[in-house]
Parts: sequence; structure tokens; C-alpha cells
Amino acid sequence: MIGFKKHEVPREGYGLHKVEFKLQKLASEIDDKSLFSLNWKYGKQSSWKDKSIDLSQLKQLKQDWIEKAESNGWVTPKARFIILPAQSDGDDVILYHPENTEKELGRICFSVCLGKGQKDIFSTAQYFYPKSSGQMDAIGLQITTAGNASEKAIEVFKNENDSESALYLQGLCDRVAEDLAEYIHNLIRLRAGYKKGKQGQRYSPGYPALTDLLNNKVIWDILNAEDLGIQMTDANEFNPPSTTAAVVCFHGDASYS
Repeated sequence: MIGFKKHEVPREGYGLHKVEFKLQKLASEIDDKSLFSLNWKYGKQSSWKDKSIDLSQLKQLKQDWIEKAESNGWVTPKARFIILPAQSDGDDVILYHPENTEKELGRICFSVCLGKGQKDIFSTAQYFYPKSSGQMDAIGLQITTAGNASEKAIEVFKNENDSESALYLQGLCDRVAEDLAEYIHNLIRLRAGYKKGKQGQRYSPGYPALTDLLNNKVIWDILNAEDLGIQMTDANEFNPPSTTAAVVCFHGDASYS
């Protein structure tokens, strides 16, 4: 089991922050490679010639759909994030009120993982100061969404047998939620006082190190994400589906391995 390593705890940026973007302003943050290859299912660039498509055409298609989505109000990128005092308790990380560390807001339950070489067994909770140490740590929570207005438009496209347009709009929504998450992660780093580098790691519920989807509900509750038009399903997934949530560990050694 990996032992805890001391680290410098962020002292800045505590509290709740809200962000909303015009889609055009976020366009430069969108990962074109993933949008074209994965979300729009064009596959590897080496196969584009066989599909009579090239990079310039796809970039124009991206711009066209950004303009359509914005003018029709189909995509409204929104995010909310918070930096909170925190301490570990076993594999849990206790989240405290930013102005009252006697008040527990909830717990994030990390999963036990196998590290490099399938040798080390660890939990990301080990990267936080334990409650028994008396030392307060910090954690970031974030949620990002492309908004819920696209669902009706996608349904209309499907009813009109326009599966291509449905794919383009759904793919754009999914990409916006994912790439906005990366943007917000970097913003959290800056708010926490890390001016350079890639300090720490982001973990999303449902993925290794944070497999339990109940963590989505904890993040959703603390960020009051219902105000963003985000609902929780009985399976602790988000509606609209083009929504992502994550926790940010600021320890410099934090990773998935």
C-alpha cells in the first residue's frame, strides 16, 4: 500500500464559482481530433480519404454546427465548481463547509486500485491528509454540461429520419461537456493558486479510482446543480447525458497509477 506523502495544501479559491459560456467562445477549447474521430464517428484520419472527407471540410462542418447550435439555443455550456476543506478517513474523503470545518457536507468514496506493474494497491484517498493528522487538506468539485435544450432538437431530427444531424448535434454536446471539464479543471488549479503546470488529478465517478456513481449525487448536491438544469436519475447518472462531474485532488503525485 502506498504511504501518504506530505504536500503543500492550496490556501486560495475556497467557495462556489459559476461559469457560463457562449458556445463560440468555447470553440477553441474543443478537441477537434476527438470530435471528428470519436463523437462524429469518422474514425482515424488515415481513413478519411475513403469517406471523401478531409480536415478542412470537417473544420467547416464544426463551425457550421457551432453556429447552428448557438443560434438555435441548442447548446449552452455551463459549469459550477467549488474548492472545499477536506480530510481522508480510510478510503473516504470528508468534505467540509468552506467557512466551518466542523460541518461535514458529504463524503467522496474512492475505490481501491492496482498501481504500476500490478503491484501497488492504493486508494486516491491516500493523497489527502487523514483526519487523524489534524491537518486540513483541500479538494475541488466540478460539474459541466452542454445544457438540456438539445434533447428536443435531437428527437426532432430522429423523427425526421435525419440521423446524421442527430449524430452531429449529440456529438457536439458530448464534446462540449468533456472539453469544458478540462477547461474548468485548469481554472480550479488557477483558483487554488497553482499558476503553472498540471498539479494534481481529476477523477470522474464511474471510472477507475472512483467507480461508485453515488459520488455523482454528492457532487450534484453540494454544487446545487439542479439550478443548471441537471437532474439525477435513479441510477445516479445525469440528465441531460452531456454532463460530466469530477473531483480534483491537488496532491502532486496523484494519478491513476
